[in-house]
Amino acid sequence: LLLCDECHRRIDREDPDRFTVDVLRKMRYDSLFEVERLLNSLQHKEAIPVAIVGNITSQSAHLDWRDVEEGLWSRKLRKAPGHPYTFLENGWSTHDPHSKSYWSMLLAGMGAELAQVRKLLAPNPGGPGDGKHFAILPLHSTSVLVLAGRIFGEAASATVLQFRRQLTQGKWSVDAGAPSVALPTFKLVRHREHSPGETEACLLVSLTFGITPDRLEPHIHDGGFKMPTIEITSDAPLSPSILDRPESLEALSLTMSDAVQVLQEEWKVKQVHLVIGSPASGVFKFGQKLQARNQASYICYESAMGATPGVFKSTIEITGSGVRALGSSSWTGLI
Repeated sequence: LLLCDECHRRIDREDPDRFTVDVLRKMRYDSLFEVERLLNSLQHKEAIPVAIVGNITSQSAHLDWRDVEEGLWSRKLRKAPGHPYTFLENGWSTHDPHSKSYWSMLLAGMGAELAQVRKLLAPNPGGPGDGKHFAILPLHSTSVLVLAGRIFGEAASATVLQFRRQLTQGKWSVDAGAPSVALPTFKLVRHREHSPGETEACLLVSLTFGITPDRLEPHIHDGGFKMPTIEITSDAPLSPSILDRPESLEALSLTMSDAVQVLQEEWKVKQVHLVIGSPASGVFKFGQKLQARNQASYICYESAMGATPGVFKSTIEITGSGVRALGSSSWTGLI
């Protein structure tokens, strides 16, 4: 076991009882294992990390890039050369998604970022950007993540990671060696069918928890659904860990595509009220479904702030070409 002079003195002279033969052997084993893992990671596909991270319920999210690299390795990816990217960050500003000023500041800052996003996503056949792949790290409010997914779309090659809060200190990773368990199945429930002439509909996404009628505004539910409504949910127990495995997110993506097809191709509605209770990766994934062409207007909702779950209130409206805070006439172009 090769040691520097300081560690040699500490182990052999100052604290030999602590550093037993078994301890030293484990240190050597751990070192060899880490070196082998790092060498193996050189064979992984390169990915450009893109963080959609911000202040949520007045708690500023901290991104540990060492943890990010661990998460990439768990998905057989490695960080591409160059610096990571962060978009739609609201820093230390007070999280108040039902305030016009909150969205005016965030959307004003986003306007300056869009040019950088477009440049990042732009194809460069045969050049350095050819075949680029992104690792998306979403940890923001639901409205922001829907918007971020809409900006990136499904055309970009991307792996969406899930931040696992239930682990100690949280991890951007999946348990590659975890015992195999049945994957959750996702389903589309039709609560109220569409009638000819109706131009609005509601989409509920109940994955971390069930979205109950008492948390919906009266124009959506008042003794019954006031508009055509469908819901994405699962037969598995609803929890923040429902999308911890990448296969779960892919299965959810297919159900989300079915939902968008019902809304936009079968019902042909012009406006969709979107209420989501989902892990961050699922929220971003749904935003990717909102293509610029033939897209209905989507109004996002977030729960009112407070110690107990409150009513979901509208925040922003996303169309095929722009986004605005509800109640504002100022639009930020997306194309």
